[in-house]
Amino acid sequence: MAMRRVCGVSRKIERATYEAVPFRFIAGNQHPDHDTLATFRRTFLLELKDLFVQVLLLAQEAGVLKLGTISLDGTKIHADASKHNAVSYKRLLELETQLRAEIEELFRLSEQSDQYNFTDPQSRIMKNPTDAAFEQDYNAQVAVDQGSLLIVGWALSNHPNDSQEAEPTLAAIPSAIGMPEAAATSCRVCWPRDLDGV
Repeated sequence: MAMRRVCGVSRKIERATYEAVPFRFIAGNQHPDHDTLATFRRTFLLELKDLFVQVLLLAQEAGVLKLGTISLDGTKIHADASKHNAVSYKRLLELETQLRAEIEELFRLSEQSDQYNFTDPQSRIMKNPTDAAFEQDYNAQVAVDQGSLLIVGWALSNHPNDSQEAEPTLAAIPSAIGMPEAAATSCRVCWPRDLDGV
């Protein structure tokens, strides 16, 4: 799906309503701005999740989705954060003590200070497989039915490698459509301990 909580994605969807035929078709040749798209997603997130399951059930009913063998794989998704803003827990405690002292001083002087945290706290520093650089990322996994090529489940984590991702990705497949007969995974995902829970 073209949904993520980062504002930049809403801008990409807005741009796609001008440049990509499938997006133009879905948007009825309208071009909602990124703020409207982000507000819509936030407002209807639960309904969109239910809609995802409904689409899979319709595909199953129409005979398009038979849920035989699925493929599992993942990729790193760049987080809206900077690795330079990431700190260790020990350093975080030191910063907390320092900030508390600064805040006390500010209150003592009756001054107000706005403080913003631009770091995405759920992301993690991960090695980018493309250029071996380290970036703030998420680890996204999808399960795709090999027969219909429909995405039947997905998972998002902050684990730097894929070794623990098979089970949560399989668990994300809606129970209403059943369980796959088999799963093909990339060598990065499939570890013997992963298969115990599957």
